Parts: sequence; C-alpha cells; structure tokens
Amino acid sequence: GLHHHDRPFQVSVIVAEAQPDKSLVIKENHTWNFNPGVEMSEGAAEVTGVTTEQLRALPSIRDVLATGEMQEVFSRDCVYAGHNINFDINGMKSLFSDCGETFPEHESICTLEMSRILLPGQSHKLCDVVSALHLTRKVKKMCGGDYHTATFDVAATMAVYEELLPRIASIPEKG
Repeated sequence: GLHHHDRPFQVSVIVAEAQPDKSLVIKENHTWNFNPGVEMSEGAAEVTGVTTEQLRALPSIRDVLATGEMQEVFSRDCVYAGHNINFDINGMKSLFSDCGETFPEHESICTLEMSRILLPGQSHKLCDVVSALHLTRKVKKMCGGDYHTATFDVAATMAVYEELLPRIASIPEKG
C-alpha cells in the first residue's frame, strides 16, 4: 500500500461537454507527469508500477506549472468531478500551494457519493464501482491504461458519472 509520504506524480484531466441526452463528449485529454520530489515507497511502486528511477527523469511540479498549461485548463468555466472529489481538490490545492500558485475553485460532483446512494451494500472503491457497473472494458478503451494511474481514474470517474447520472436524476425529490 501507499504511505503517508507518497506524493502524486501524475495529474490527468478529461475535458468533456454535457450533451442534452446527459451523455458526455470528450473534448480534450490532458496528463501531466512530474517528479514528486520524494522517493517512491515500495508499496506505491507496487501499486502504480512506477519506480523512483522513472520519476527522477521527469520535470518537477514547479516546472510543469511554469508552462501555464495546467493552470489554463483548471481555470476554465467548469465543474470538477471525481471519485472522492474533496480528496482530489485538496491534493491539487496542496500541489499548487507548494509552488506559490492558487488552485481555482469550482463547483464539484462526487461519484463516490453518487455510488453510495445508488449502489448500497457494496464496496465504493472506484475499481469496485467500475466492476459492479461492468465498465472495465469501456474505461480501459478510453485511457489505454490500468488501475492506479491518474489517467485510468479520470476515465473511470467519467464512465461512472455517465452511468450513474440517469439513475440519480430518476430519484424523486423529497417533499
């Protein structure tokens, strides 16, 4: 498993546009890989398949942010979506703050909360929700990756959101 000193080394974003039928159309895909500035724990290397040696060759998050591309993408008029979105937002705030930047605030949607409402009595880990909804093949096709990478997680979150949104919309409002 992961240790408390493990830091993110990849940020991935899908920019999608909602359609009238509630489906999402992917407009852009962005992934930034960077050296987190700490040694990768054995557990993190095992989970992600990425080693400290591979990370050493990458630019720092400060260098990635210096290009302005990540800030431009996150500054757009949008709604953040994530599986445990508050964790993701806090992680991004920390990354940006460490470099003297401010992570833009936007509304957010949490697919973890959606899954807790719509899929009671089961595990709500992202990989388990993807499996329960039979989305694994779709997600792997979207990202070409596997679990435990930011690219897989963002594709999985989008697929889960698309699958759960019609179900959430059909719940009657309380009186």
